[in-house]
Amino acid sequence: MVSFSAVDASGRFTVEYAAYTKATLVNRFLAYGGNMGIGQYGNRDKVTFEQFMRMIENNQVVNATLARPLPSHEVQHSRINAQFNGNAQFENAKLNILKKAYELGMIGFDGVLQPAVSEKESEDFMAPPPNQTIESPTDIDHNEMIISAGKVYSLGSVNGKPL
Repeated sequence: MVSFSAVDASGRFTVEYAAYTKATLVNRFLAYGGNMGIGQYGNRDKVTFEQFMRMIENNQVVNATLARPLPSHEVQHSRINAQFNGNAQFENAKLNILKKAYELGMIGFDGVLQPAVSEKESEDFMAPPPNQTIESPTDIDHNEMIISAGKVYSLGSVNGKPL
């Protein structure tokens, strides 16, 4: 049985764990801000890192309704991160994992990792973020926070308002 780790032998986050945190913490913050969507949707942290990796490894569509190509904003965020952290290889590997998660229907239209539930139950998690109407999954207005050398950079806007 393969075991997945959040850190490598040198104590650095693994690519797999970076992809998991992007789909759980980062995207949820980008979509919902401070309350993280918990008030509207409850706590969706029901998929552990190991479960996330097993679903990726199984390579089977988890939710056909959510299965779709990687949105362009994820590619843009990854490019920005690579520019600031200088590690394009790490960012590309993380992006490939996220691409697979989107294609397998693991990521909701708000960009957040969805718990493994039935199609009926997943409808509750497919609503657009508060105060937004989404015509397609790529219509969500996103921002990106980048932490580099101890500094936090914020790029973009939330609900059309610049940061």
